[in-house]
Amino acid sequence: MIFGNAVFGTTIINDDSRLILDGLILSLVATSGLYDATSGGSLVTTDGSAVARWEDQSGNSNHAIQSTSGERPVLKTSIKNGLPIIRFDSDSMVFTSSIGGSAYSIFIVCANSDATNGSIMFKTASPATYIGIITQSTYNVNGRNKFILAGNDNGNGNSGNLAFSGGTAASNFIVGSCLRDASIANGGIAYLNNVSGTNVGTISGSQTYTGLGNYGGSLNLKGDIGEIAVYNRAVTESERLIIETYLKNKWAVY
Repeated sequence: MIFGNAVFGTTIINDDSRLILDGLILSLVATSGLYDATSGGSLVTTDGSAVARWEDQSGNSNHAIQSTSGERPVLKTSIKNGLPIIRFDSDSMVFTSSIGGSAYSIFIVCANSDATNGSIMFKTASPATYIGIITQSTYNVNGRNKFILAGNDNGNGNSGNLAFSGGTAASNFIVGSCLRDASIANGGIAYLNNVSGTNVGTISGSQTYTGLGNYGGSLNLKGDIGEIAVYNRAVTESERLIIETYLKNKWAVY
């Protein structure tokens, strides 16, 4: 693997807008592939312009789209380390093909802008499994203000089964990551800027995530996303460190 100018194995992580690594099934990068229509259309390059299609850079054509004009996120230029981000204000997007399963890894460069409730980036159907940042004062104290992978929530918004990161999300940009696999203790683990927490309960079963920001209600996605990388397996510890270091350096998240 090449990371910057260092060689780690056989696959490549480029130091441009792409992550390339075995099992990469989705790569969304705010610097590439933004269009004003769900198909065809023109590139979105102007600050504040709505994004109808965010194209997958992994080569799998698993684009994120939003057909309803009033529910589209917008491009904001030169926000983090001179790079653009995609800004959501209770907006959502749907993937061409769902992601998840019983084994996966998700990495996201993001910032939550809702200090009262938080933001859910990914969610399955009921019983809900979700990934994001929750700030609500009534939420499980273990996961509050953390990056979380929460499972088997039957609608009370206070999951008893969650993997939560260490650190504190606040409103700053973070690199959040979660790994799901039966071989991992308690079924999953979450990190915030490379700091893990512990687990409450167990994440189990298979999860199907159909898009971004589709939680509904007070936990709709409100915040910024710079980059997302999804793998169809739980990456190894050394791979996780390489990916997180790459993202932290690229987006100046410290």
